[in-house]
Amino acid sequence: MVGLYLFITQTFAQSWGVFAAGAIIAAAPIALIYVLLQDQIVGGLTVAAVRG
Repeated sequence: MVGLYLFITQTFAQSWGVFAAGAIIAAAPIALIYVLLQDQIVGGLTVAAVRG
């Protein structure tokens, strides 16, 4: 994300399409991991809440 920020604030400030593509490419793996592991994440939060 820092690289994308530096890219958009320097000489290529008009390349919003490239910036948006980079942001989607950077966010896609995080969203995919969340979707695949959603049950484990919710289960872990529930167990931690019950144990105290």
